[in-house]
Amino acid sequence: LSGEMDGYAVYTPGQQCAGSGISRGRDQCQLPAVSGKAVCSSSAVRGEGNGTAAKACAFRQNFGFGLSGLGREYKKERNAGMKGKGKVPWEKGSLKVTEDGRYFRCGEEPFFFLGDTAWLLFHQLTLEESYLYLRNRKELGYNVILADFVHTPEQKNRAAALTDGDPARPDTRGGFWEHVDAVVKMAEELGLFMGLLPVWGSSMVKNGCLNSGNADAYMKFVLERYHEYPHIIWIVGGDVRGDAAADVFRYMGKRMKADRPDRLVAYHPFGR
Repeated sequence: LSGEMDGYAVYTPGQQCAGSGISRGRDQCQLPAVSGKAVCSSSAVRGEGNGTAAKACAFRQNFGFGLSGLGREYKKERNAGMKGKGKVPWEKGSLKVTEDGRYFRCGEEPFFFLGDTAWLLFHQLTLEESYLYLRNRKELGYNVILADFVHTPEQKNRAAALTDGDPARPDTRGGFWEHVDAVVKMAEELGLFMGLLPVWGSSMVKNGCLNSGNADAYMKFVLERYHEYPHIIWIVGGDVRGDAAADVFRYMGKRMKADRPDRLVAYHPFGR
């Protein structure tokens, strides 16, 4: 998961924090993948660092590691004022492109699309880490978080996303999709749009893993599961040219629009 700004670091389990604040030695925090405990420097524990790592360490000091601590902090945060800061954007109307094709608006109000790319958000972070990241981005003024559900066929986050790597058979028994549900709901509660790719095109569509034979089953699963969420922007592609699998990408986009015609649908092209 990449993206650093003004001393805030985004980190992954089992890796040393990396970011502008960390590189300048303000704070340190490592999340070992096996033990599930944070190893925090004394400066981070004392709250001297001003990066996400220090906040993560302080969070664990106050609330412990895991869902129980997250639940208390999340509920307290939400009740203390997130809902009292005015309407969330989608309550003003659907997110649309203006008639001249140049701007976004929610209802009749202009919308400045300020997004952060967290492509591996669902793949690498726990719920607690996801909350810290989303809350940080909310504080920094971002209003759209971009991520993809399935980046590779064998992808796991404590459980597999797909059964035997087959998009036609999402694994709903192991807990991966419940984890995704919780993070998507968390973003909604924080007033953040989510720009979501059902799969990452350059690694899932271009190589034929998602194809015309299994796209229907996978899209049916995704669209039914997330139909009711008001803050989703569907995105096709994923760092890939449209002609790499034009029939599959067109099919995905048509299914997205047919599911909810008022929902914004976009394409993420090859950018390098």
